[in-house]
Amino acid sequence: MTSQIPRERVPDVTPDLPSLRWRAIIGMLERLPQASLSRALGTLADIPVAPPLRRTVLGAFARLVGIDVSEAEKNIESYTSINDFFVRRLRPGVRVWPQTNAIASPVDGVIGQHGRISGGQLIQAKGRHYSAGALLDDASAAARYEGGTFVTIYLSPRHYHRIHAPCRGSITEARHGAWMRW
Repeated sequence: MTSQIPRERVPDVTPDLPSLRWRAIIGMLERLPQASLSRALGTLADIPVAPPLRRTVLGAFARLVGIDVSEAEKNIESYTSINDFFVRRLRPGVRVWPQTNAIASPVDGVIGQHGRISGGQLIQAKGRHYSAGALLDDASAAARYEGGTFVTIYLSPRHYHRIHAPCRGSITEARHGAWMRW
């Protein structure tokens, strides 16, 4: 007779499947020119919202995409545009990094792609494939990642758009690769 060691229950954090309506909308949007659409929506999102309209406009945006406004650091009237609200900070303590040996995502999101870097190919995002060299804008720097693993995390409009790290550190270099130049 063997004894069973109880396992700690792991909460189900699987994202909800979008509704049929949203899947149809996404299907139609996939047929549009993604780069132009992204730029147009970005321009629209930067338009300042008059203070008396903020609760209505930003609240409607939050409801449309499923944002939990109770997690935001500030009240909804404090955000000056949809983009300002989109990149909001969270209230302290809303996201806590696990204190155990666990793999955790640095962002809210859904894993869109993952796998092994082979032949320099690694990322599929917004319907496009990219090489490590294009991502880093430096083919020789990309070579050191050959055989490594990649994960592409999709942030939908409802997701919190900030990145967290499990330890202190400094960003010593940032690159803006050719893959971002549409």
